[in-house]
Amino acid sequence: MPPVLILGRWAVLTLTTVGPPHKNPDTLLGKLFAGICALVGIFILTLPIPIIVNSFTNHYKNRLWRTELAVRRAEKLDQMMRPRPL
Repeated sequence: MPPVLILGRWAVLTLTTVGPPHKNPDTLLGKLFAGICALVGIFILTLPIPIIVNSFTNHYKNRLWRTELAVRRAEKLDQMMRPRPL
């Protein structure tokens, strides 16, 4: 297996494992609570991802706009500084 898949498997197992193998919940209520805890842990870790991606996208678009604006200003200034033929 490629290392990326091994690490992905490790991450999923780490997030969804509730404790050592010899201490598994036995009752239905315990299994339900353990499942809810595993899902809440995954949701808490994945919740900030869209916020970070959205922020990055906004900064990236702003940076592209500023670069494009600077290029346009430089071209306009270059046109103004060129001598015009009579």
